[in-house]
Amino acid sequence: MAHAVGVETTFYSPGAGKSLEALIRPNTKVPYVESPGSETLEMQDISASSGIAHAHGMAVMADNTWTTPLYPSDCTHLEDSAVSC
Repeated sequence: MAHAVGVETTFYSPGAGKSLEALIRPNTKVPYVESPGSETLEMQDISASSGIAHAHGMAVMADNTWTTPLYPSDCTHLEDSAVSC
């Protein structure tokens, strides 16, 4: 559905770290990060991902479902928006 309105996505490994920067395209607007990952429970360095995104003038959206609002991670203030259940 998102593709029908012009939204493109690029999936990457949570362990991408600094190589995430190579995935940024001219039309990249908002990196969506999740840590730990829902399927694999891989940990992502949200601090590094946020630093890369912010250096490119982008906001960061983080999926905080696993940590919940009651027990936020130490990276809570590095993202610009959070999704929680």
